[in-house]
Amino acid sequence: MFESLKLLWEKQLEKKAAQQGKEHFSTTDKSNFTTLAVILALVTIILIQLFVGKYLWNNFLTRLVPAIKPAEGVIDILAISLLFRLLFN
Repeated sequence: MFESLKLLWEKQLEKKAAQQGKEHFSTTDKSNFTTLAVILALVTIILIQLFVGKYLWNNFLTRLVPAIKPAEGVIDILAISLLFRLLFN
């Protein structure tokens, strides 16, 4: 999921770098819109992941694994997600 967003972001950066060498007088530059759309999509995906992750953690994992305590907030889920990404990617 994040790899495809990264590839899209890199394409936009390459396109922007190629356009800087040319004079560009068009006022309908779509690259800024695309960049904003990618950032908004990424933030939306992360927010959905945090709230769904908290729900699954508190309602299923704590019931199935007695040693695990409920997450108190989405910041806990964000920290766990970051830890797993650092360890397993």
